[in-house]
Amino acid sequence: MSVLARPLRARLQLAFTVSVLLFGALNILVVGRIAYRSLRVEQERRIDFVVRLLAQRCERPLLVDDRLGLQKLIEESRSLDPELEYVGVRSPSGAWLALSATPAADAWLRNTGAPDGIYQEATEGILDGRFGEARVGVLNARLRNRLAAVVVAVSAMVLVFLAAGLAGAAIVARGVTRPLERLVAFASNLRLEGPLPVLPTGSGDEIEELGTHLEKQALRLQALHAEARGRDRQLARIEHLATVGRLAAGLAHEVRNPLAGIRSGLERVLRLSRDEKEAQRYGGVLRDAVARIERTVKG
Repeated sequence: MSVLARPLRARLQLAFTVSVLLFGALNILVVGRIAYRSLRVEQERRIDFVVRLLAQRCERPLLVDDRLGLQKLIEESRSLDPELEYVGVRSPSGAWLALSATPAADAWLRNTGAPDGIYQEATEGILDGRFGEARVGVLNARLRNRLAAVVVAVSAMVLVFLAAGLAGAAIVARGVTRPLERLVAFASNLRLEGPLPVLPTGSGDEIEELGTHLEKQALRLQALHAEARGRDRQLARIEHLATVGRLAAGLAHEVRNPLAGIRSGLERVLRLSRDEKEAQRYGGVLRDAVARIERTVKG
C-alpha cells in the first residue's frame, strides 16, 4: 500500500479540531461580550437600587440633624453588601456628612490623585438635592473578575467540547476511512491471475456497495485477461504451425529438385545398361524407392 501524504483520517480529525476551536473562540467572544453587558447592567441596577433606598432612609436623620444615626445607617448599608467599596452622604456644598469606605476608596474620595475609572458609582439626591446626595460605589475590577470567571467557565466548556470533538472525529474518521483502506488494500493486492483478495467491508452503506461493484469488476477483469491469454496462445500456435508449414514447403522444394535429377539419371542409366536382366532387376527397386521418397515429400 502506498504511503499517502495527507491521509483522509488525519484531514477529518484536523477539520473537526479546527471547527471546534473556531466554534469555541466564537462562543468565548460572543458569550464574553453578552456576559459583560449583562453583568454591567445588573451591577448598575443593583447600586442604583441601593443608592435610592439609601437616599430615602437618610431623609429622617438629616431632617433632625442626627449625624450619629446617619453614620450608623451608612455603616449598616455598606455591611449588607460586601461588594460596596464606599457608601456616603454629601452635603450640597460637597462636604462629607457621613462616609463608610475601604482605605483605598477613602483615599480616592478625598482626592489623593487616584486614577478615574477604578469605581462604578451611582448617586441620588436627598429631597431633590436640598439635603445633598447619597453616593455608592463598587470596584470595576469586581466586574472584570466576574467576567473572567464566566470566560473561564466557557473556556472549560470549549475544552470539553474539543475533547469530545476529537473523540468523535476519531470515531467518525475510523468508521469512514477503515472501509476505504480495505478498498485500497483490495485494489493494491489485486492480481489478474489467481484468487481475489478478501474484501470485508461490512459497513452496510455506499462504501460496501462500492466494494461489491469493485469486486465484480475485478472478476470481469480477470475473465477478460484469461480470454485474452487464450487468444494469445491460439495465435501463437497458429503462427507456429504456419512457420512449420513454410519450413516444410521449403524443405520439400529443396528435396524435390535433386530427386527429379536422380530419376532422370536412373532412367538413362537403365536404358544404356548392357545387362538388361540386371537392369530390370535393380531398376524396379530403385524406381520404387524414388517413388516412395516423392510421395513422402509431397505429403
